[in-house]
Amino acid sequence: MPIINISVTGKPNAKLSAAIARDITEITAKELRKDPTITAVAVTYIDPEHWFAGGKPLAEHGTNTFWLDIKVVDGTNTKLELE
Repeated sequence: MPIINISVTGKPNAKLSAAIARDITEITAKELRKDPTITAVAVTYIDPEHWFAGGKPLAEHGTNTFWLDIKVVDGTNTKLELE
């Protein structure tokens, strides 16, 4: 079962979270061949004042970003998928 954590800069938004979860679940099913019915997704929002790049908050850069972390439980991939 994949466990997906995605951090996004900005204010919490339920509609955006649902869209992100839907899209990343579809991508994971297609690219990693994982069952979407058991894929877990957590969306976290981080204020751009608290996300730093180059020592400055993203708010100063005037940009947004995200970070994606996918963990797949050991033993759920075939040998071919690991190559």
